[in-house]
Amino acid sequence: MKSEDFYAFCGEFGFPEEACRELLENYEKLLSFDRARMLLEDVRARWERGESLDFCRVCGDLRGMRAETRVHPFTSDMIFYLYLAPTLRKLYEKRGYPARWFTGVMEDLRCKLLECRTVYGIWGSFVSSWFARFYQFSLFAMGRLEFCLIPCPFDYEKGGLSIRKGQKCVDVHIPSKGKLVRRELADSYREAAEFFGPMLEAPVAFYCESWLLFEHHAEMLREGCGIRRFAEDYTYMRSAPDEQDLWRIFGAEDTETPQNLSEDTSLKRAYKKRLLEGKPVYGGEGIFFYRFFEI
Repeated sequence: MKSEDFYAFCGEFGFPEEACRELLENYEKLLSFDRARMLLEDVRARWERGESLDFCRVCGDLRGMRAETRVHPFTSDMIFYLYLAPTLRKLYEKRGYPARWFTGVMEDLRCKLLECRTVYGIWGSFVSSWFARFYQFSLFAMGRLEFCLIPCPFDYEKGGLSIRKGQKCVDVHIPSKGKLVRRELADSYREAAEFFGPMLEAPVAFYCESWLLFEHHAEMLREGCGIRRFAEDYTYMRSAPDEQDLWRIFGAEDTETPQNLSEDTSLKRAYKKRLLEGKPVYGGEGIFFYRFFEI
């Protein structure tokens, strides 16, 4: 991909101007280093021929060239997936996927880019292995939410419907795109149910493991807020391990000293209060059958 095309591609999907410039600068550093350039070109050619790729391994190869290229691993990871994005767009078209699904992938990259900047001050991604699932066509961005199939982690029954542990369910992921608007969620669930439904032996069940399903949100947050409405769709099953997700709320702030945390949102105030009280925070796991979803 030519430098001007790379830069334009970043701008097409709303990357901040500063990020576009810095990513371009580092992209050109990679291209100026023969081994990195040849790796990128070879990988793209193989993928276009239909070969399967170990995307994470290629990222690791680029990371291993850091001493020569002077490109931070978070940045080279992001550049690699952006470099392959035009090919991904063609493959989406070939498979008959809606163009908006590809746009959703690029929006996810932008979300991760902004998170990396907030937490580490670097334009790139610190969770880029996540992107491989999009490029392997196992994870899909459908509107406000993202979905993939996984074995259901437990038995669940409701209203005459049932799913057994190990049967496939639809795993739900929530990119950091802002508010959880009810209509947008409904559209995403509908699209996912229509796409994945024919692949399932059990009724369409949506499963989610997230900090958004924290069981004490009903005490902490106002009734009717987006987070509570989102969680109320799910039957709460159990707590999930603490994965240090407080960065999603406080960014790069030091949550080990909660007295110094900012309070500029109601969510931050609620979590700061809980941390000051010495109470634990963790995620939750929940599930619901699509048949019972109501707007």
